[in-house]
Amino acid sequence: MPVAQALRRHGIAGVRRVSAAEPILPFLYNTQTIRTRYTDALSDFEDLQERGFRRSKRTNKDRKLFVSGARNRAPDSKYFRKTLGPYENRDGGESEMERPRRPEYERQEHIPFEDARNEKRSVRDTLSNSTMTPSEKKAFEKLLNMKQQKEGKEGKEGGEALQQLDGILQEAFEQTAGQPADLEGTPAESVTREQKTNESRRDSRSVMEQEAIEADRENVKEAFSKAQTDVELWKLLHDKVLSRVLALKLDEPLARSAQRATKAKSDKNDEKNADADPMIPQWPGNVRESTIIRKNAPWHLIAFQQECISSFPSSQLGLSLMPYLKSLGPATFALIAGSTFYNNHMRILYRRYLDVPSIIDTLEDMDKEVFDFSEKTHMLLSVICSRDRSVRRGMYGPGCSALWSGERFRNATGRAFVWKRRVDNRLQEQALKSAREQEEEESRQTVQE
Repeated sequence: MPVAQALRRHGIAGVRRVSAAEPILPFLYNTQTIRTRYTDALSDFEDLQERGFRRSKRTNKDRKLFVSGARNRAPDSKYFRKTLGPYENRDGGESEMERPRRPEYERQEHIPFEDARNEKRSVRDTLSNSTMTPSEKKAFEKLLNMKQQKEGKEGKEGGEALQQLDGILQEAFEQTAGQPADLEGTPAESVTREQKTNESRRDSRSVMEQEAIEADRENVKEAFSKAQTDVELWKLLHDKVLSRVLALKLDEPLARSAQRATKAKSDKNDEKNADADPMIPQWPGNVRESTIIRKNAPWHLIAFQQECISSFPSSQLGLSLMPYLKSLGPATFALIAGSTFYNNHMRILYRRYLDVPSIIDTLEDMDKEVFDFSEKTHMLLSVICSRDRSVRRGMYGPGCSALWSGERFRNATGRAFVWKRRVDNRLQEQALKSAREQEEEESRQTVQE
């Protein structure tokens, strides 16, 4: 019997008895976790049976906890059953595998243009005009640096010297251009710099042109003063002035068409046709001969008239100059003639020959050629009108009165009075126009300031 008692004590007593109310699970689902869950549900069911479903004494909190399950019950509730977490032991301590701790990161919102003032202009312009992101740009810079280092190692010994020479040349070029190496000018600054350069070039060119003009005037005037006869003076006029004007070929058909085509163009386009001038410029600063003669030809004609009147008063060449110039062609005559030339011609006619009819004819031709009247023109007409009144009163004797009473002189003096009033009106209009233009210029300058 000792064997039977031993079996009863160790074998039968060790077998766990299952209650009839406890559900029997299949073999595959008979695990420790499932048995624990079913045991919890059975204990809750038995507890409810013992209390007799006293719903009046239950609270909404307990009802919600019961419905949601034992896992979500609050710790202070009597229905709470603690379940083990993934990193906890049954003793309540931490397991050997510690819980991983994530680094606390406080997210910051990106504020555009917040650090724009601290950025350099070149960096900001590069990022704004580039399609690469900053990270991509850094990656490419690293690759380029690696390539340069590799090439530097494989290069010859003189590579460093060549690089230093390149740096020196680059620095010299930047100093010549007037731009620092670490700065980039904006488009507005480049335009302003270019305008200043063009203005300085234009000023220097105008100064050289003015010097050439003054030198040419002095040379021609000195040559006129050395003439011994009126014929020699006429020859000097043709050699020093008229031959240079005729070299322009203004009255040839091709020359006139080219002149009309390039009339409204700038000086830059005019320089392209410099090869058309047969005379090579000999003036400093590469000033063109055509520019000098165009500006000095009227001045040379006036100098010739003054020299002819003062040195050779009895010469007829002074009056022959206007018909000869008209025979050269309308374009040539329009270039070298002017209001002063007409006034000097009319003064010679009045002082030497008292030829009032020829003066009026010249005045009409002056108006036809669209030359402006001046104060000298008005003064000459005033003298003619005053002389007419004095002759009619007999102040110049019977001979002058008889000459003045002729039909040709009477018509000329009547036309002189008409032209005097017309010249007065023209001068008043010119004065008003010049005053108006001056006011507009002053107002424009004040607005710009």
